[in-house]
Amino acid sequence: MHALARRAGAATAVLTLALSPTAAHAAGPKPVTQGDGILIADGAAVRLPATFVCPAGWTAYLVAQIIQAVGDEFAGGFDSVAKECTGQRQKVTFFVQAVPAGDNTHPFRPGTASSRVIMDAVDPAAQEPPYYEGEETPAEEEGSSLLPPLPPLMTSQNSVADDPMPTEPAPQTVHAEARGVIKLKERARS
Repeated sequence: MHALARRAGAATAVLTLALSPTAAHAAGPKPVTQGDGILIADGAAVRLPATFVCPAGWTAYLVAQIIQAVGDEFAGGFDSVAKECTGQRQKVTFFVQAVPAGDNTHPFRPGTASSRVIMDAVDPAAQEPPYYEGEETPAEEEGSSLLPPLPPLMTSQNSVADDPMPTEPAPQTVHAEARGVIKLKERARS
């Protein structure tokens, strides 16, 4: 009887926590959301609306992918975009073209499709050197190397290296994803 009472008490605590407004607020809004797609150009492409939020001053790299079953084959495509983060929820619209795949190319059709939007936001200040600014590495002088010299090879399995391998701190990033089934609709005619 005591085990049954403990299980009931634990279930009540979990349910209370799950329904608590504080717990729901602590989870916060999703960093990335996606909407339903609008077919354009007779299904050659889809406009896919999405929203994202990331820290102000960061750069968000976003990718959208749509796959739709067409009979026993598939229509699919992707699009990507980079945006400056404002710290507020922002809107973006992807232009996802059906990827040509030879004889297996199919346009998107009205109905359901599988979709996902992925965001990787990066703090530019944490990137050394900034890979996105097109900076070139300094030219190597004859006989010099940008890499530190390698330590001598160890000959015994019991040898212990004096200096551990240097490690770099992980760059400041935010990764988020929205995925699921969406509807693909014809554009409303005016």
